[in-house]
Amino acid sequence: MVYGLTWGRMRGAAAAATMALLLGAPSASAATGGPGSLDPTFGAGGVALVPGIGSFVGGATSAADGDILIALGSGVERLHPDGTPDTSFGSGGFASTGLANPGPGGVAVQPDGKIVWVGAGQIPGDTNTADNFAVARFTTTGTLDPTFGTGGLVSTSFPAQPVSDAADTALVQPDGKILVGGQAGVSARGIRLFAAMLRLTANGSLDTSFGTGGKVVNTTNDLAITALGLDAAGDIFTLPVPAEYDSTGHAEAAVTQAALTTAAHGGMIGSVPSVFLPDGRGLVTGGGGGIGRCDVDVEVQRFLGATQDPSFAVTPIDFSGTEGCTHDGARGIAVQADGKVLVVGSSFHGPNGFLLARLTAAGELDSGFGTNGVVVSAIGANSQSLADTVLVQPDGKILVIGTATDAAGNGDLAVARYLP
Repeated sequence: MVYGLTWGRMRGAAAAATMALLLGAPSASAATGGPGSLDPTFGAGGVALVPGIGSFVGGATSAADGDILIALGSGVERLHPDGTPDTSFGSGGFASTGLANPGPGGVAVQPDGKIVWVGAGQIPGDTNTADNFAVARFTTTGTLDPTFGTGGLVSTSFPAQPVSDAADTALVQPDGKILVGGQAGVSARGIRLFAAMLRLTANGSLDTSFGTGGKVVNTTNDLAITALGLDAAGDIFTLPVPAEYDSTGHAEAAVTQAALTTAAHGGMIGSVPSVFLPDGRGLVTGGGGGIGRCDVDVEVQRFLGATQDPSFAVTPIDFSGTEGCTHDGARGIAVQADGKVLVVGSSFHGPNGFLLARLTAAGELDSGFGTNGVVVSAIGANSQSLADTVLVQPDGKILVIGTATDAAGNGDLAVARYLP
């Protein structure tokens, strides 16, 4: 059973980005140079800190040139593969959406290099009292794209207001249309939050051939859509609750497993991390275990369509390393090219710092990674750091991205790179 841990959204305040790297004080529970060790060629001793961000981190992806693109509450940060900010992008490496009350979701790259950010927020001047599905598109240089939406921005609500809507992930289809998944408030069985999608044309207008006026709401599913997949026929697949839709957004009666031509997953804080494998199998995180659920560990399940895969071991990931009343939670998931599964998490009453675990392709803790499959790293000037997402770079190295509190109590964007 995958249990819900904390599904409510949290958002940090909008923050200005700066461009300097600070020296961190990393330490990792892995043998130096082995899998799970911090990569000394990245940042300072394996860690890059960008000060003054002060914002929750959403999803991340790699650009065609290997640059790292990170969705923040107020925009996109772009780093070179070595962890230094790409100062040719936006302002010192940061591109701002300019949205009011923004919250991070995901980031995607179009074939032409333009960057799509999704999350929550309002276009300035919007009289709506709640947050909307928000989408921003940036040019390759980090300016808002004037050919998209209203000055580069799209902000659209679902029926029930003032309930907040929030986008979590974006998938750019081969035809250039943009599929966005998340959670929306609707007036079904009272005002509640349900899984929702919308599809935009390449210019940012709602695609009226999709769902109802460009939008789809699944009132049988109250979890935000955190992963999207597309097969060769144009059918759409979603996680963490497995569902399938045809190319026009109408739900299929059953969920099949199909090879995917493209897939994406996001990182809205508080949502259920999930990811698709290329063959269409889905990986979903959750928590379980412990008498009275006092000691909650992280678990990962694999799905064949809508059916749990019995060949995948559901192995507890205990970041705290104790059997006391600690509450471990998953915050991000990714899959390596060899099928091994990476999970970043948090631990209440457990260790502080970046928490990373690796499972084998069969679901067992990878004993050759870190200490019995788990790595704990103190990041920054003190141990107050928290990982939000994980990304596998094209060369196979592992990026863990989150925040670290500096000596003055300020939140910095923190990126650590680990050897695979």
